[in-house]
Amino acid sequence: MITFRIKNQLPSENDDLPINPSLLEGEVARVSELVQKVPGKIHVYKLSTSIYIVERIGILIPIEKALIKKRFKKELLITKDTLEKSYFHRYGRFNEIFNSEIKDIFIDWFIDEDKSLMVFILDKK
Repeated sequence: MITFRIKNQLPSENDDLPINPSLLEGEVARVSELVQKVPGKIHVYKLSTSIYIVERIGILIPIEKALIKKRFKKELLITKDTLEKSYFHRYGRFNEIFNSEIKDIFIDWFIDEDKSLMVFILDKK
């Protein structure tokens, strides 16, 4: 997955989501807490009928911040990649929330900004 931002902005949050954003935010918070902590803020964006973005802000715990200061950013990202993705795929109840099979979940981290973007790709058969 390649992530980029134009003018440092995400699309506006959608008020007319065909899903319950509170359920999605709650499930993202629940699984995030299993791995690290509940994010300070969670925002849901719909890009299309089969692509949703979840922005998590305030995701780093003190040990992660200390590792970043000690220049272990690369190692931290490799570890977060494996651990978080496996937890979201294995323990998340996203099929029920989206009422669709999840083709894939991508996660990218913006460590310097203490946030991440998750992309949910739905199977809209």
